[in-house]
Amino acid sequence: MKIPFRIFEYTYATLHFCT
Repeated sequence: MKIPFRIFEYTYATLHFCT
């Protein structure tokens, strides 16, 4: 996993926001 933690947090927040 070479992805920044910010991306993960951002995606997680977006998923919750979109839901």
